[in-house]
Amino acid sequence: MATRGTVRRNFSHMLAPMSTVNLKAKLQTPRILWFSMFTTIVIFDVVLTKLREEQRAHEHMPELPHLFLEVFALAAVSLAVVAVVLPRRAFDRALANANFELSDEGGRKVLADPGAAIGTAFVAFQTPFIIGLALSEAIALCGFTAGFLGGSMLAVSAFFFVSAALMASKFPMANSITRGIERVTGATVVL
Repeated sequence: MATRGTVRRNFSHMLAPMSTVNLKAKLQTPRILWFSMFTTIVIFDVVLTKLREEQRAHEHMPELPHLFLEVFALAAVSLAVVAVVLPRRAFDRALANANFELSDEGGRKVLADPGAAIGTAFVAFQTPFIIGLALSEAIALCGFTAGFLGGSMLAVSAFFFVSAALMASKFPMANSITRGIERVTGATVVL
């Protein structure tokens, strides 16, 4: 059975003020999540390709009505816009609600406690990050569904490409967090 002291020692890295090294360590979990979500695009493509081969072998190729492909494309475009706008706005709003202490250093605004500010920003970063990944993956799901219903592989590949490009742009990096702080506070983040 773990005692309070043991628990405190085991999780002390999570309670310590943020540093660049600590932030990079904390970004490992979002990176694992990013990788697992990114690989779903490849899995969708492989499953759809296998399904198509089986359908060709049995000479049963469904034909997707043209209107359905347009509906899926419209949904994907809407999802792409929301996947870019919503996470950034949610992150900025969360950062705007945080109380960052600023100081003046040589005529420029800097954070009084960069470690605490980055810790707060990291917590605020996680939910918008996950929402952005889920919305990006939904584009691949639209493509998978269109392909499953008989859409051409060329059209379906466009869904997968857009989804992969959006996810690639969401790879979690330290500067994603520090740029958010700088954008909202107007202060320079000096670590």
